[in-house]
Amino acid sequence: MFGTLKRAFSNPDLRKKILLTLLLVFIFRLGCWIPNPCFTSFDISENTFLTLLSSISGGALANASLLALGVSPYISGEIIVQLLTVAIPSLEKLAKSGEDGKKKISKITRFVSLILAIAQAIGIVFAYKDAINGALLGFENSTPLWVAGTLGVLIM
Repeated sequence: MFGTLKRAFSNPDLRKKILLTLLLVFIFRLGCWIPNPCFTSFDISENTFLTLLSSISGGALANASLLALGVSPYISGEIIVQLLTVAIPSLEKLAKSGEDGKKKISKITRFVSLILAIAQAIGIVFAYKDAINGALLGFENSTPLWVAGTLGVLIM
């Protein structure tokens, strides 16, 4: 195993890719522990849905972190677009039309991912709202401005 790692790091291109991947994983894990500035503190143990989602996300939801959504909207969007390319003939033509079609499919995937991220962020905000029972930066009830700010932080 150590010989394989030594050979992997001796190749400059592969070493650069491995180090970049490790850096991105580190940044993502760090972002999972930075709390969302729109929350004070709360306990999600009473909300079983949030507890389940938090265990799937590695604890990011329990911390109300900046990167609580993770990559799940993109993965879901990619799966949806791949399934739709089989069902919709015009998308199937795009997928088979070479590099230009792949670029258009990629744009569609990013758009679908954004829509899914917004929908998931709305669900998380309202689940948080139920879990914190009015402990939102001193407000008794959350305002539409607070909800919009939290959605923006979660989606970024």
